[in-house]
Amino acid sequence: MPVDALEWDVSHRAKRQTDVTKYDPATDEITISLTWDTYDSHGWEQFSSTVRHELIHAWQYHEVNEADHGQTFTRWTDALDTTQLL
Repeated sequence: MPVDALEWDVSHRAKRQTDVTKYDPATDEITISLTWDTYDSHGWEQFSSTVRHELIHAWQYHEVNEADHGQTFTRWTDALDTTQLL
């Protein structure tokens, strides 16, 4: 997946929402939104796993226009050293 196909957003205010990958089918824009609270609360190791988790979802949107935790997701979790659920 081309790196320039991704947008990144970091929230310093979000407290209840966790990190998420958003897809706009009208524009094909994919945005990975991360929260500072995730990094601050869990540290780099967990945060980097979260980033890899969200990158799988971004790849799913790029390749199949939808994302879930099904087969296309789980085939990448070991290779990217992340988990299905965070």
